[in-house]
Amino acid sequence: MRTPINALLEASLLRD
Repeated sequence: MRTPINALLEASLLRD
């Protein structure tokens, strides 16, 4: 499911 926390985790991975 798509959640704000999940979005933050994806953003963090993309930034890495």
